[in-house]
Amino acid sequence: MTMTSQTKATALETFSRNLRQADALLDWIGQELGMLEEYATKEGVDWSHSGSAQHYREELMKILIGLLGNRSETDSRKMIEEALQELEA
Repeated sequence: MTMTSQTKATALETFSRNLRQADALLDWIGQELGMLEEYATKEGVDWSHSGSAQHYREELMKILIGLLGNRSETDSRKMIEEALQELEA
């Protein structure tokens, strides 16, 4: 969206647009991860695929830690890791 003196977006409009786009990105990421899992089921994987998956996980972890914001990074990471372990149980 091009901003001119007549079409300045408010902070709320910009915030809302960014949240909608972030939500759309999360949906897209979910679809891509699903396709990767389908690929792995059909074609198999090697350790490079596992490393890539670990990288994706870590980058998403950083985003979630940032969103939690009200905790230390260490406390947030611990809370997230514990929640992920419960999902695996």
